[in-house]
Amino acid sequence: MFAPIMNWVMGTGGRASVRSPELFSGVPVGRGIGEEILSLAPLGQLDAVELFLKRAKAARQDYAPRSDDINAIGQLVKVLDGLPLAIELAAARVRVMAPRALLARMKDRFNVLLSHVGRRDRQATLRAAFDWSWELLSETEKAALARLSVFHGGFTLESASAIVGSDGHGSAPPVIDVVQWLVDKSFVRQLTDERFDLLESVREYAAQHLRTEGRFAQSGPGCEMETLARHWRYFAGLDARAAVANRCAELSNLVSACRAAAHEGEGNAAVGSLVAAWTALRLTGPYRAGVELAAIVEAVPTLDDRQKAWMHWVAGDALDVLGEVETARVHVQHGLRLAERARDATCTARLLIVLGNRQGLDGQLDAALTSLTEACRLAEAQGDDSLHASALLVLGGLLDHQSRFAEARHYYWKALALASAGGDRRTEGGVLGNLGGIHHALGELEHARSHYERALALASELGDRRWEGNGRCNLGLLYQEQGKTDEARAQFDMALSTAREIGHVRLEYTVLCNLGIVLAGEGRLAEAATYLEKAIEGAIGSSDVRAEGQTRGYLALVLAKQGALQEARAMADRGEKLLVASADALSHALLLCDRAEIELLASATGAAEAAMQRARKIADEIECGPESELRRRLAAIGATQVVR
Repeated sequence: MFAPIMNWVMGTGGRASVRSPELFSGVPVGRGIGEEILSLAPLGQLDAVELFLKRAKAARQDYAPRSDDINAIGQLVKVLDGLPLAIELAAARVRVMAPRALLARMKDRFNVLLSHVGRRDRQATLRAAFDWSWELLSETEKAALARLSVFHGGFTLESASAIVGSDGHGSAPPVIDVVQWLVDKSFVRQLTDERFDLLESVREYAAQHLRTEGRFAQSGPGCEMETLARHWRYFAGLDARAAVANRCAELSNLVSACRAAAHEGEGNAAVGSLVAAWTALRLTGPYRAGVELAAIVEAVPTLDDRQKAWMHWVAGDALDVLGEVETARVHVQHGLRLAERARDATCTARLLIVLGNRQGLDGQLDAALTSLTEACRLAEAQGDDSLHASALLVLGGLLDHQSRFAEARHYYWKALALASAGGDRRTEGGVLGNLGGIHHALGELEHARSHYERALALASELGDRRWEGNGRCNLGLLYQEQGKTDEARAQFDMALSTAREIGHVRLEYTVLCNLGIVLAGEGRLAEAATYLEKAIEGAIGSSDVRAEGQTRGYLALVLAKQGALQEARAMADRGEKLLVASADALSHALLLCDRAEIELLASATGAAEAAMQRARKIADEIECGPESELRRRLAAIGATQVVR
């Protein structure tokens, strides 16, 4: 079975008049004469689509949406925030425009969503509805709402205070009061006790007022630029823990801050927000976004050596996990030279972690050990316990993959102590998952399951999709060994979906290998071979010699069962050479079991017994327990020999 994958470090609704709740649910309005105000949330997805179809049919009696129209309508109502008035106005446009064409024009939604049916009240257009409510705001509320439009994905009272600031009219009321007023008037939504946001329609509307002169005191391009600068300065200053807090809630703000600062040539803010954004993206993906952001920042002409080094760390780390190994190496080497020249020990340590991880995958074990040991030394000298724990985690993983389990445990426990003391729950979860892998390898399956489940629960709680995918892959592996094929497949399927969504190439080919093993166990050999071949391609593309060696062993056995004995032996030979080079004793022993089965299929009992003896010797050396996969496979093959 493929070895467990290591954990590498790396609301309240709007208000509406009760006279027309279907049209105004969730649209910000004020209180008119003789009207009552009722708080209603925007429509859910299904209700929103149903309303669109109903209004489209009313606008054009022969309207019959095609399948691509239904898909576009689903996206369209999301873009419109589920606002019934906006949906009604959009649906009326089907007389002259297909839903997919409407969707493409939603950046200009206030002009597109204009009613031409003779209505003159404030519900005639989406803009009119917002304008009517805007005029009821005080000058302070207008200025605050406009400045809040620079947030993407929501804000806290702390971040709002940093961005809203003074309204220019003397003593300003506390931001908490202003935000509460805007919540009461349905321009701002309260998502949790500590987090707020604007519907996208409201955000776009307020942004237009921010950059247009005469909408409130100080509004105009200068006010917009000043507010954006406050935004990127604030988010560039977030540390790693703040960047990933609340399931990486600030990711959209970090990305937009990075883009805006880079566009204006603000190198320090661009790099600061890039590093914080990548800290979150490493958990959530997509990893391609990290590469794209790094490229934007790299184009800033004023970067100094230290800033360039951090940019290269992001690019190298992101490209490595995406499987673009050669380009990643270039960034890491450039980054190391610049970080050392700038005497930035923290950046140097981070780059050494990426380099050491890569060297381990390449089979350069001594070089990897040197890189990771130096990263640990630098982190400890800096007093950075979180970075030190991360380096120890990867160092432990390097030894773990060489079946040096006692040494690996030593480093894992050190990492766990540092992470627990510092409240670094992500690294804590990573260590638990990797300790589970050691229990798994040694046949201590209940301990392995407990560790895997605890690690998976932490990853899910923190919004760490990368390690959640790892955890599901490892649990699937355990279930497969216990004969729980359906449960195993379910975990593998979820892990594969996650890997592809976030761009985690190593996890993807690991899961493909495990799915191939499941199919082989079901006797679906042709399908199994296809999965295993794809896994080998992925491992080769990522220069992962250990994974390539493991997968070649599994494919060799499948080929033998298909009758291709000569090809199977050649495949096993190549796999064995790779596993010897990577010093993975356990995987080597498992491949020897594959070789023994191949030789038995060829009726070469002497060669089979020789492979078995070598595998038994390794099992004794690494102290595998009776319930380990290796011991169970040896017993099963021995029983087969007796029967023969």
